[in-house]
Parts: sequence; structure tokens; C-alpha cells
Amino acid sequence: MSNVTQETPCQEAISIISIVAILIGVGCYVAAINNMPVISLGLFFIAKCLYNIFPDLSSLRAPQMPYVIASVAAGCVFFVVTVPFAGVFASWLSSAHVANIERQTSKLVAARKKIKKRRRDRDGFNVR
Repeated sequence: MSNVTQETPCQEAISIISIVAILIGVGCYVAAINNMPVISLGLFFIAKCLYNIFPDLSSLRAPQMPYVIASVAAGCVFFVVTVPFAGVFASWLSSAHVANIERQTSKLVAARKKIKKRRRDRDGFNVR
């Protein structure tokens, strides 16, 4: 048996926000590596600002480290900015789930009626 509990809508919303933040960080890094004109310059500017705020980051020596730091910062900023809206996002997800369940229920009811009608039509009493 599985003892896994169902996530609450708010936990589900925070999970989705976390996944999107990670994807934004990875997307920013890939864009910077491929030298996309605006994004790579923006990320380099963010990295310069972060190196000025946190001088200990300069001890991390790697050729692409400024882009990694800026990409992580972009993902973290997205996460921090969107987490306060997790409740609104959760209610939207919850209402979408309820609407989906109602739609499926109406399809099931219609299918059951069709099956019952087909069985009744097939079970007709014919005398010849």
C-alpha cells in the first residue's frame, strides 16, 4: 500500500512555481551560453551587480560562473516574486480541476444513458 498523501492546492501551486523557476534559471543559462544578444548582456549586468553586492562570489572561478550566478538569481527572483500569489494560483487550479471533473461526470452520464438505450433497444421482444 502507498502512504502518499494528496498535496493541498497551495502545495501544488508552490510546486508548479518551483518547477517554473528552475526552468527559467536553466533557460536563462542556455540563452546566455548561446549568446542571445539582450539576455546575455542582461545576465552579465546582473552578475556584475551580484559580484558587487557579494564579493565572496569572486572566489568561484569558472569560465561561465557569472552566467550561472545570474541565472540562479533570475530563478530565485521569479520564485520569491510569485510565491505570494500561490493562493490565487491554487484557487485557479482548484476551480479548473472542479470544472474538469464536472465535464467528465457529464460525459459519463451521457455515455451511460446511451449504453442503457442501446441495451433496451436490443432487448426488444419480437414475435414472428
